[in-house]
Amino acid sequence: MINAANAPLTPPPPAEIQNVPPVSKTDFIRGNPNAKITLIEYADFQCPACAAMHSTIKQLEGNFKDNLRLIYRFFPLTDAHQNAMISAQAAYAASLQGKFWEMHDIIYENQDSWSDSTQPKTIFTDYAKKIGLNLNKFNSDIDSDSTKKFVTDEQNKGLDLGINGTPTLFLNGKEIQNPATYEDFKKLIQDEINKN
Repeated sequence: MINAANAPLTPPPPAEIQNVPPVSKTDFIRGNPNAKITLIEYADFQCPACAAMHSTIKQLEGNFKDNLRLIYRFFPLTDAHQNAMISAQAAYAASLQGKFWEMHDIIYENQDSWSDSTQPKTIFTDYAKKIGLNLNKFNSDIDSDSTKKFVTDEQNKGLDLGINGTPTLFLNGKEIQNPATYEDFKKLIQDEINKN
């Protein structure tokens, strides 16, 4: 007879996240609104895995132009990354001038330049200039209470869902494990397109 107290403990499988919030007008959306595939990404601009995923997703966007819609949601890992919050605030401030995706891309593509900086705001202001933002407005918006509240609210919604790392990806509402290679990711998307 096995004594329950001596039985080996097997960890439960990770709980699959259910009920990812539907796409709304407050989301940052790129791609065909009628695409067969919606990819929701919870991410942190300072996370190296997110920067790697960014280049993979850019490739996917090129390959699945009409069939892929990307949704980006802030999930800054503030305990691990000193500039996670300010980088999210920079992207949100850019969104207020209609340039979220331009700032999103430049932040990821230059992650090495700002992630260890003690003056990241100066660097983000330089990016704002490069993408043609009104700098006075950008510098006011990056530190505003409403910007901080938006980012923190998104972070809290992610925590409420059970998200605890980045990038966390949902393909047509279902959480997926981060594919190991570009080809693996491409196949996941193609399989999902074929189902519809």
